[in-house]
Amino acid sequence: MAHWGFEYVYWPAARQREDALRLVVMGVDVIVGSSPHVLQPVVVVSVDGAGARCSARVTRGGAPGFALVAWSLGNLATIMPTPPCQVGALLSVTLGRSAIGARTVDLSELRRLGGDVGAALAHARHLLGDDILEDDPWAP
Repeated sequence: MAHWGFEYVYWPAARQREDALRLVVMGVDVIVGSSPHVLQPVVVVSVDGAGARCSARVTRGGAPGFALVAWSLGNLATIMPTPPCQVGALLSVTLGRSAIGARTVDLSELRRLGGDVGAALAHARHLLGDDILEDDPWAP
């Protein structure tokens, strides 16, 4: 979720478009934006040659696929007085996982790879609460 763009503008700025493509190159597959208060386009990005007809294309060195950038979904609920600011969109995205897609890294694997298990647990506890990982055998 990106809070970006200029208010009341119907197309993303050049810097914003560059930043989105940079995020896709880094591995982000879905970007949903907000801030302009008006609808902006939804763009499908071809990743590693997946779609020759896509206007946006990037290479990140993996399996071909697609990314989605919804620049701004407008306003879902607002008291703004102008019609363009009273329109919003809902986006439904079905995500799947390929055999080479994202995966969960077990803490034992993190330790084997030389990762900081204590820092990973502290971060997870901060986000999820102490009860989630209370019985973790890998706790420091």
